[in-house]
Amino acid sequence: MTSSYSLDFLPEMMVESRLLVPADRLNGTAGKMNGALEHSDQPDPDAIKMFVGQIPRSWSEKELKELFEPYGAVYQINILRDRSQNPPQSKGCCFVTFYTRKAALEAQNALHNIKTLTGVSVSSILL
Repeated sequence: MTSSYSLDFLPEMMVESRLLVPADRLNGTAGKMNGALEHSDQPDPDAIKMFVGQIPRSWSEKELKELFEPYGAVYQINILRDRSQNPPQSKGCCFVTFYTRKAALEAQNALHNIKTLTGVSVSSILL
């Protein structure tokens, strides 16, 4: 049974990380985005790592990055995976870290309980 659910954001937790940093950002040549200054390879000291629940289990970092980048440069996306599966399967949630706090708050304000993603099954909700 497939249903759709509103994105859910919760406070930071620690998980395995995967960086999503373009080569030009590592070299410090990236342009301004979302009112932010140019960034080195690290997010601002006050950046927020947000938990996002109720995402489609089939989505990769690429689809998630496309969802969040309109709000600002994405530093890192960590999809929580069930390592008992071979290959590891998404648990239907992730962590997103933007380079700036402002971008994270804008994404949360625009998406929390507003944006609904299709293709999320009831069994994939992790609370």
